[in-house]
Amino acid sequence: MRPAKTGSTLPRNTGGQKGGQKGGQNEDLELDSTEFILEQIARNPHITRRELSKSVGMASSAIQKHIEKLKSSGRISRIGGDRGGHWEVCDE
Repeated sequence: MRPAKTGSTLPRNTGGQKGGQKGGQNEDLELDSTEFILEQIARNPHITRRELSKSVGMASSAIQKHIEKLKSSGRISRIGGDRGGHWEVCDE
């Protein structure tokens, strides 16, 4: 026999993922990827994000994140537009 319903309800598990993402991103791997991208840009200043994505084995959105980091730290700059421009590696 089923118990009769009362006005109260049992608490439900409404929380999301328990414990979050384990480990997160490895900073050493991120640094190595950024340095590898910098080397690729130095070798070929006309390299595209798509070409970098293929050579590094990352999504182009991840490549863009690394490029933004390199630009904001002053390590690279873009000369010209998206189609006719090129990258310049700045001296540290």
